[in-house]
Amino acid sequence: MTKQKEYGTGKTIGLLALTLVGILVLYIIFVAIYGAVYSPKFEKNIEGNGYVTAKGKSLYDGNGNALRLIGSNAGALFVPEGWMTVYSIGYDEAKGDYKETPLDEVMEGLKNNPNNFTQDQIDTLWQTYYVNWWTDADFERIASLGMNTVRLPFPYTLLYEGESYEDLTLRDDAFYWLDWFIQGCADNGLYCILDMHVTVGTQSWYEHSGSVEKCDLFRLEICQQKTAELWKEIARHYMVDKPDLGKYIAVFDIMNEPAGVTGSTGKVEWDVMDKIYDAIRSVDDKHVICMEGCWEFGNLPDPEDYGWENVLYQYHWYNWWEFLPDSIFRLYKDLSLPGANYDVPVLIGEFNFFDRNDSWPQVWTDYLNTFDKRNYSWTSWSAKVTTPGWWGSSWGLYNYAMNIPEGEYKVNLTTATYDEIYQAFDQIDQYEWTKGPINDFLKEYIEQHYDANGQLK
Repeated sequence: MTKQKEYGTGKTIGLLALTLVGILVLYIIFVAIYGAVYSPKFEKNIEGNGYVTAKGKSLYDGNGNALRLIGSNAGALFVPEGWMTVYSIGYDEAKGDYKETPLDEVMEGLKNNPNNFTQDQIDTLWQTYYVNWWTDADFERIASLGMNTVRLPFPYTLLYEGESYEDLTLRDDAFYWLDWFIQGCADNGLYCILDMHVTVGTQSWYEHSGSVEKCDLFRLEICQQKTAELWKEIARHYMVDKPDLGKYIAVFDIMNEPAGVTGSTGKVEWDVMDKIYDAIRSVDDKHVICMEGCWEFGNLPDPEDYGWENVLYQYHWYNWWEFLPDSIFRLYKDLSLPGANYDVPVLIGEFNFFDRNDSWPQVWTDYLNTFDKRNYSWTSWSAKVTTPGWWGSSWGLYNYAMNIPEGEYKVNLTTATYDEIYQAFDQIDQYEWTKGPINDFLKEYIEQHYDANGQLK
């Protein structure tokens, strides 16, 4: 009898396993068929209102013509990412690499530099860095590739000042640098996506969110209040003070990669997004508001649940696992689409499909074809990067190989003199920026596939 019971239990488990496998196979078949036949339907024209507008599964330009945003990111301009740029906050000998550069540690390092910089000196250093890291030539390079958009990561500290969350107030020159950048976009016929990459309190534990020591945005009401108030001021500025520049802002991207304390986006994060949405809408009913989801389509709600209108949803696609074929990764990404196929346009705001082997052009083509089929807007990461050695990088449309001699390092903001840092920043514009591995490929792809509005030819 015991043997019979054991056999019966094993048979039941086996049947259950086969049933689960069968359900999984059927689901994969459903998704594959869905993915093969799915193509978003949208009107080619609507009545324009002078601003980029989201309706259904498409964006529209100010004249009401269907629009897709095609471009790149101005990474490492206003938000420190040391692996991309010319400075560091020290070299980790044990790790054999430069230390991460979260904003709070970069600012603290400059403040505590033993050479005792004044605040005016620190401000001058950053101003020198900004105008040399990103110049008119960079706008021209983006436009020359046939792109129509630049996504601009910026931190709240670009506009706010104060020693504590409660003390934060607008700087006297709060909008100088945003105005400067958007004017450069306007002069070159480009749209700008304003991406708050570092919120008050930070929205994740990632270096590029401003800190690896705290993630306060979703825990502290004051951080939510100050972030919402800042977005309200931004919206008001570009509706009232600078309306002409405001029309070149395609999207308010309210926070980058809101992974929160759990590593993904859910209701806690949605509720904070809703507060920011309401703050913007209290002064601006025109600009598209972008919600980001970490990391799948199901990580954002149906916009109807929150009453969100004129919104764009954004996701980032990186296949970090070299062992995982990109064809499988793309299928994996599409697995979550059927269950979250909301009536909103989609932006893949960051991606790199790498150049891991000689087949990379086909890999990039397959991904971009998927974006085209789904009507996804896209902005690559990133427009320009440095490398410490002699090599180029698929991370940048344009590269500068620093060729740092062995035993020497990038300028260290925590120990270098004022003149050393100033010189390092002042000479960036003199670098010979060369085309990254993907540059010519993207230029040709864009020329073959898109018109000026990112619509398929």
